Amino acid sequence: MNLRFSPLLVVPLLLASACTSDAPGDEGNDDSGGFDQARSDEPHDENPQVSPDEAAALATANHALALDLYHALREGQAAGKGFSISPTSIQTAFGMLYGGTVEPAKSEMAAVLHFPLEGERQHVGNNWLDAQLVARNLPALTNDPEFGDADPVIVDSANGVWIRKDLAPEIAPPYLDLLAIHYDAGLYLAQFREQPDVERKGINAWVSERTNDLIPELLPAGVITTDTTMVLVNAMYLKAPWLDPFDAMLTADAPFTALDGTTVDVPMMHSGELEAGYAEGAGWQALAVPMRGEALELVVILPDDFKAFEAGLDAATLEGVFASLASTIVDAKLPRFELEAQLELTQELRELGMNAPFDDSRSFDDILTQLGVITAVVHQTVIKVDEKGTEAAAATGIVVGETSVPEPGATIVVDRPFVLAIRDQPSDTLLFLGRVLTP
Repeated sequence: MNLRFSPLLVVPLLLASACTSDAPGDEGNDDSGGFDQARSDEPHDENPQVSPDEAAALATANHALALDLYHALREGQAAGKGFSISPTSIQTAFGMLYGGTVEPAKSEMAAVLHFPLEGERQHVGNNWLDAQLVARNLPALTNDPEFGDADPVIVDSANGVWIRKDLAPEIAPPYLDLLAIHYDAGLYLAQFREQPDVERKGINAWVSERTNDLIPELLPAGVITTDTTMVLVNAMYLKAPWLDPFDAMLTADAPFTALDGTTVDVPMMHSGELEAGYAEGAGWQALAVPMRGEALELVVILPDDFKAFEAGLDAATLEGVFASLASTIVDAKLPRFELEAQLELTQELRELGMNAPFDDSRSFDDILTQLGVITAVVHQTVIKVDEKGTEAAAATGIVVGETSVPEPGATIVVDRPFVLAIRDQPSDTLLFLGRVLTP
């Protein structure tokens, strides 16, 4: 162990400017959001590497968690509603906590979250995926000889961990190293015991800034209490124009048939001739609209019988759809829509088999002895789709505390409920998976 990480020296290692405001997060562009910060001086690994087999395993795990939660939610708290989830955000937030989790909670967490890699390799894999997404960023173009004008592609993911200030000197030094190296994070020092709601607002401000205000209040009132010891957050933001924008002049109201057979007029975008991924199978069509750069894409799966298709949706079906997508000239009609979801995932995670992290106060002893148990897992997503492109955000918060809680070759008219995904095609990673019942 490097002596500079003695528990008594953790706080002085790297300390951001102290917050003097009553509302942390109101200090402008300070990345700390106004919180003091303790951080290892180990550098963030900017070039993580995984093998092809590890990359494939990470993609399979991402799909598996997405489908587990999709089915749990459609049969539970999101029954009868449109929603989306970000398995990428959830796995990243839990990855930070997993780094300090001990048995039996560690095995339960790995199984439910489908973490496929052993030991530190899982954290390397999480960092690799983040680096893949960072690589999708593209600058705006003006009068480019080949592409003309083009809006930027923005993909950003940020990690934050808040610890009750008096506990920081007791944090296990290897845990600080893990956060810095693999998650580019330190520990923000929070006064949960003295001012829990002020700190909640500060964390929400941090999330809001990193999601371009799409998620202004991740943590609802009451979720942070005087018993809270730690909060772990991943915030993700995406904004990307289509490779070929829809012509707004062609958008017109058209009927969309809901699950109960009723129809409602919605603004339906019309592509004319769009070069896009297209596939069809027994009882379904699929459309993959590429975003600028062609790595990111919005995938729409349109079943003839939505209920039957959704009930049978598994990894083989989903991966079969993705594998069958082929570039085609498509005459596509797609509704403009906005989709928002605010979820608390404790019940779903318990039902999937993760119980010890919510019950056993020894679960996180590799971070800090008697840190507590998970008291809340909050998750929010927002997706906006229009003629120009897609804007989306996701955030996951885990609260830990001392108590528990040519001629067109195909035609597709998306005029009834559909499954959607936002997918990073090169890494085969689902950034979002959801359903639209009514735009």
